[in-house]
Parts: sequence; C-alpha cells; structure tokens
Amino acid sequence: MIGEIIPAYFGFVGINTMTEWAGNVKNPQKNLPRAMFLCMLVVTLLYCGMTAVLCGMIPYTELGNDTPVSIASMQFGMPLVTAFITLGALFATISTLNGMYVSLTNELHNMSKERNLPGIFSRTSGSRNVPIVAVWFAVVVAIALSFLSESIMEYIDMATAFVMVSLIHSAYASIRIKKCLPKEYEQAAFKMKGAAYYVWPILEILSCGFILLITLMDEPKLILPMIVIIAVGVAVYYLYAKGRTASAEQA
Repeated sequence: MIGEIIPAYFGFVGINTMTEWAGNVKNPQKNLPRAMFLCMLVVTLLYCGMTAVLCGMIPYTELGNDTPVSIASMQFGMPLVTAFITLGALFATISTLNGMYVSLTNELHNMSKERNLPGIFSRTSGSRNVPIVAVWFAVVVAIALSFLSESIMEYIDMATAFVMVSLIHSAYASIRIKKCLPKEYEQAAFKMKGAAYYVWPILEILSCGFILLITLMDEPKLILPMIVIIAVGVAVYYLYAKGRTASAEQA
C-alpha cells in the first residue's frame, strides 16, 4: 500500500510546477494560490470519485494493478470505453511529464541567467524568446530516461525521484534565504514569517524524503544514477557557478 504513494503523488506533481511560473502570472500573490487550491480540489475529487466507482464495479482486491480502470471496463464488455480510458491515461501522463520538463527548461534558463550554468542555456529563439537550448536539453533528458525505463511505472518512479530531490533542495534553500539573501527576502511581496518560516520547509523535507525513500526502495537501480547526477551537479556548482558568482560580486 505504501508503494502506491508514488503513482498517487504523480497525479498531483503538476501543482508544484505552477510555482515555477509565478513570475509570468498576473497578480501571482492572489491568483497563484487560488489556482493551486482549485487544481488540488479538482484532482482530489476526480481521484476519490473514480475510486468509489471502481470499488462498485469490481472487488477492491482486484484493483492492485497498473490499469484497474481498463480491467474493470473490460470485465463489463466495453472495449471502446477501455480504449478511450487507456488513451486518456496516456495523454494525462504525457501532460504531467510535459509540465515537469517545461519546469526543467525554465530552471535551466534562469540558472544560466544567474551565471550558475553556462550561458548557452540562456539563449532564446523567436519573438517569444523560447529558451531553445534548454528545451532541447530537456528533450534529450526525457529520451535518455525513457531508454533507462522498462515500463511507464519505472519512468514515473524515476521522474518522481528527481522531483523529490529538487523539492528537498528548494525547501532547504527557502530556510537559508533569509540569511543568505536578507535584502531580497525583505523586498519579497510574499514571504513566510515566524514559525511558518521553518515549519513548512521542514515538513516538505520530511514528506519528500519519505516519498524518495519509498521510491528508491521500490526501484533500487535508481540509486546509482541519482548519486552520479547529484555529484555532477555539485561539481558544476563548485567548479563553475560558485567561482563566477564570486567574481561577479567582486566586480
């Protein structure tokens, strides 16, 4: 049962990516929390409603598989409904993954502009200033992950693991921001104060760490790639980004 946390969380991961685009939202202090709450409410109601319907169609003991909706509809002799549900699940998965990779391109672009990554990632193309290099890099990463995955669930586990690492890092950074960037913290339009400044990031670190642990226990072969990728990221920071940031501050 605990292992089912991973695919369940995957249905909500798109809500996290909404915060990546706060700078592009009109009146984000008001509109972004409303949008996130509405998305959370809609997704939760859909999941609970679908679960209730499935439990009424077949015994709950038969729901422990990767495609319970398709299996339930097939048992009632509805092949067209099964095909439609399978196609919808496929597009829903693609949509969630697309949101994750759009966030990746945005992070690469912003980190490059902040001189934390090579400047090539900040290059844009067209009248809409699409970060073309970051987009192609995300495409290569997506293709590479697909070759490393034997099934869609392994792909989801792999994507979820990297999202958890990113969220843990973001939570830790939010705790450090008051000390490292006091001026930016005071000028921020929205910021946590008091106990909430520490409580929410700590809860995020604990919850994401738990999901990451479950993911790695379910797919232990992810441990080595994650160690390699994190090591590369640390090396890039200390060999490239930290030195350039220090030189920029001195200038």
